Amino acid sequence: MYQHDWIFDLADRLSDGPDGGPITRRIVGVGTAAVVGIYGLRCCLVQRATTINLAHRGQMSPEFWREYIGTPAITFGMLLICVGLFIHFRWYWGNHKRLQYYYEIPTAISIVFFVIAIAVHLWTVWRWT
Repeated sequence: MYQHDWIFDLADRLSDGPDGGPITRRIVGVGTAAVVGIYGLRCCLVQRATTINLAHRGQMSPEFWREYIGTPAITFGMLLICVGLFIHFRWYWGNHKRLQYYYEIPTAISIVFFVIAIAVHLWTVWRWT
């Protein structure tokens, strides 16, 4: 009936507590968060980032990959670091015996910084192009 119900479903799923046990905590909370965070740190340090070009809606073309250089790459790296922190706090802290009582505050802070980082990234991309 509603075309954009997936947005509400996603928001509802993210507001629930994290599911999984020690394996999910290690694979997602440490592994995935580390991969995303390290790539974001690399983008900041090298000032070069490669991502999928969303302007082509995922269709294969010579311009399938988008490369950012300089300030847009740094802001993209900061955005990825915020995503990595969100993943870590949600799935590592949320599935840890002692840390599960404290995971909501750093998760919310990482979401706030993600919103700020995406706004700054979009502003720098539009300013630099």
